[in-house]
Amino acid sequence: VETMCPIFTRQAFRRVSPTFLENRSGWGLDLIWPRFFQPHEMAILDQVGVEHTGTLGRGESYQHLAKLGINPGEDLERAISKYGSFQRRLHRKLVRGTIKLPAIRDPSARAGLVRRLVEHLGLRRTVA
Repeated sequence: VETMCPIFTRQAFRRVSPTFLENRSGWGLDLIWPRFFQPHEMAILDQVGVEHTGTLGRGESYQHLAKLGINPGEDLERAISKYGSFQRRLHRKLVRGTIKLPAIRDPSARAGLVRRLVEHLGLRRTVA
């Protein structure tokens, strides 16, 4: 969900590890990682808070990338062109917090909701 603090099992990390070398900014990796897994192999941890203290696109890391001539937006576009697109409008709504996701009161319903969310975002792995 957030590239700044991903959590992987060793096996999952091995599966996605080649993607870390695909771009320097990390932009887009969180959008392509779900393509490496089936819905029942993923989880969203919603009881852990992470505070993003910097301003997107303005921190020290972005300044360093700019000095190297690396454009995060171009990294994102390359990742999308290689692994397939996603629903940008829905993604923007999720990022901005303008779309409400239903609360899950029944733990047995979580897998179905995650599957539907992954499919709705267009993040399911496609067969070429």
